[in-house]
Amino acid sequence: MSKIYRLEHIEKVFLSGDDKVEVLKDITLEINTGESVAIVGASGSGKSTLLHIMGALDYPTKGRIFFKDKNIGLFSEKQKACFRNQKIGFVFQFHHLLPEFSVLENVAMPGIIRGLSKSRIFSLAKEALSMVGLEEFSRPVSVLSGGEKQRVAIARAIVLEPEVILADEPTGNLDEANGVKVGNLLCHLNKELGTTLVVVTHNHTLASLMQKTYQLKLGELHAL
Repeated sequence: MSKIYRLEHIEKVFLSGDDKVEVLKDITLEINTGESVAIVGASGSGKSTLLHIMGALDYPTKGRIFFKDKNIGLFSEKQKACFRNQKIGFVFQFHHLLPEFSVLENVAMPGIIRGLSKSRIFSLAKEALSMVGLEEFSRPVSVLSGGEKQRVAIARAIVLEPEVILADEPTGNLDEANGVKVGNLLCHLNKELGTTLVVVTHNHTLASLMQKTYQLKLGELHAL
């Protein structure tokens, strides 16, 4: 099976005054195309930092990260922006939806940024919403429940058929029932679309749905 991600000796250090805080320590990881992977750990363990590095939202202090044998660290800022728009679908704990726009318009945003025609991106957005079980396209997102908002966020993440979904605590703001639904939905999309799925979470029920699980503790990554 081909490798979609290869992380080599990743380190991340933050400066706090005169102190150095070592968040990630010598992390090496390979992820195969189409796999579902969970990274678990306590709050503040560096899970989100690692995910942001994988999504080219942040950069390592040391080490290299490859996406399909291309070194992301060598990308220009413009290339990183294109990489995020074309290859990655992000799902965050806070859905970051735009309340002044409808469900359909929110899901269409990545396609608008890419420059697709209005008819094309709205067609793709409707397909994505149907996949996550939402059909009322014209509703304002401000009237949706928490679980519905997260499903809209997932539809937005998959609308351009990314190769990878990176999900940062996707059930963190949901009650248990909606959390289970969102976890099952992500796994369904992973299997149905063949999209590589990487989830960082402290929810062990969600992690148990993934094919592989790693723990990030004291900056070090260990397979479970």
